[in-house]
Amino acid sequence: MSLLSIIGMTKPLTPKTMGKYLKQGFVRELEWQHAREEISHSKMVELMEEECIKNYKKETFNNK
Repeated sequence: MSLLSIIGMTKPLTPKTMGKYLKQGFVRELEWQHAREEISHSKMVELMEEECIKNYKKETFNNK
């Protein structure tokens, strides 16, 4: 069972759906860290996925 299905996200994260749950400044900061080689590409993707899930949960529970 995937993490996304555990939290109730029915559709997979795609660039289109990720954009809804990510702030531009957050992504920009990760890109700068990656460019400075402070984080790897896989770590950057992992952090973006975690942020999406966090924001999805926040939005979902605020609408109930």
